[in-house]
Amino acid sequence: VVIKDKDGAVVTGAISSQVIFVDPTSPAAQSAIPGGSSVQAKLKDGSTSNVELVSAGMFFINLKAGDKDVKTFEGGGLKLKIVIPSTYVNPNTGAKVKANDNIDMWSIEEGTGKWNYERSCVVRSVNGELVVEETITHLSGWSLAYATNSCQDGPKFVFKGDISKVDVKLIAAFA
Repeated sequence: VVIKDKDGAVVTGAISSQVIFVDPTSPAAQSAIPGGSSVQAKLKDGSTSNVELVSAGMFFINLKAGDKDVKTFEGGGLKLKIVIPSTYVNPNTGAKVKANDNIDMWSIEEGTGKWNYERSCVVRSVNGELVVEETITHLSGWSLAYATNSCQDGPKFVFKGDISKVDVKLIAAFA
């Protein structure tokens, strides 16, 4: 495996590492998600939209060789094993995640804060734990998460015709 910096130059020397894991069961950790849970994301189909990312685990990996930051790998990558809490619920189905379910993997663009869909991963049961094992070829923030519709911009209503005689009641207000 060849490791490279952000400009594509080969990085050599002793590697130091820092790994930060954001615990999906901690409300304080969830509030530390870059951009919050309602984010702009590049979706599987290539379009960009505001979505809620409901994370099952987020991590940041920083590698350095001397004063050079490692950003990419050529001819391989880092193999990761991420444990998903047994209590984690898929927000799209309302059911607990189980072996053979799919969950999406996302990475964040440093500088813009935009999340990018990377791929769908299969949850496996290994020694009684729910895990996802994947290889990554670039370093940034990563999250295993389900994307749900975001209400960031609020609902939009379109009235057609003469609405002067329509009795409208406000039954809910959101701040």
